[in-house]
Amino acid sequence: MQASETRATRPTDGLSPEELSLYQHLAEWRRQQARAHEVPPFQVLTNRTLADLARRRPSNTLIIKEIFGIGPAKAQAWGEPVLAVLHEGAQALGLALCDNIAELAAPTELLLGPRRRTDAESVAEAHRIAEVAFGAGLPLELTAELCARAPATVAGWLEDWAERHPQADLSPWLSPATRQQVREQAQIVGCERLKPVREAVGAGTVSYLEVRLALVGLRGQSHVEQRLVLQ
Repeated sequence: MQASETRATRPTDGLSPEELSLYQHLAEWRRQQARAHEVPPFQVLTNRTLADLARRRPSNTLIIKEIFGIGPAKAQAWGEPVLAVLHEGAQALGLALCDNIAELAAPTELLLGPRRRTDAESVAEAHRIAEVAFGAGLPLELTAELCARAPATVAGWLEDWAERHPQADLSPWLSPATRQQVREQAQIVGCERLKPVREAVGAGTVSYLEVRLALVGLRGQSHVEQRLVLQ
């Protein structure tokens, strides 16, 4: 059976590398605003709105309403701040802004996508983006947004990536102090099961993801040590 040729396109489909960097810049600003106002990020601006901003790059409040998802209310609430962030990011990346509504790029390609991809292609592309994001130390939430995948899926990819890159810096997702605590408790209670280790450290202070990352390499090492003792 062949994989389906239809799928819902990701907001970042069709963006150039520079536009994707601008999207990330906008997403970081949105995360800060969401935390400050104690609302979910999508209530500030959606992923598709950020992607449309990164691709079309309006320069003023007169044409920002042409952006997907920005109506009068959004323009009034976030127009000036997002334009300032957009200008800052575009200038740093050498991207031009558009100040003429007649020249503002049409959104058709962004919304429909350049072509339909198979499911296998979609997963492979999402995984490739995640690997780049891990190497750059991006927050897990932002990586999930960029990949258009559930955070739990991306967390699993991160654990696999950490296993394949034992020398990688995991501090963006796991503090050195927490890593040390988890490893110390794992030596005491064993590391075959995650729940006892997490409870020993303090279930309210450490997540299962942090426990898994802290134990990267330790389980295999423990098995080797056990074999050496038995020999």
